[in-house]
Amino acid sequence: MSGKFLLICIVIVVASFSIYKMVIAPVSVTFESCPAKILTNSSSPIVVAVFPVNRLGLRIPFGHLDGKFVVNEGSEKIDIVQEKRDELIFKTGDSVGRLVIFYYTNRIPFPIQIILNIENSSLAMNNHFAHFFA
Repeated sequence: MSGKFLLICIVIVVASFSIYKMVIAPVSVTFESCPAKILTNSSSPIVVAVFPVNRLGLRIPFGHLDGKFVVNEGSEKIDIVQEKRDELIFKTGDSVGRLVIFYYTNRIPFPIQIILNIENSSLAMNNHFAHFFA
């Protein structure tokens, strides 16, 4: 009986460690932008969210990063509304171009580079409706 109990305990510990390494431990960081296409003169705020990813390539459940956003290029093109521990909320102005944001966290030894393109809202609407009249 004692040998079976010890074997069961070892199996539970190994399974728990494996689940932790596969599901809970972060191996990389990724981001998503809402909306996917960023236009000039945005009336609603744009949210860039950063989240940890596990070995399965999935978002870690209830996982948060404590980090800092630094706008490296294009800071004059946006107005930052709010910065949270894993979200940057901003509005765009009149300028088009590239926006480069670095996200620094203690969990990953190198910064995460986020590159977004700000497009002209009037040109985007013209391109959107151009296929109706072609």
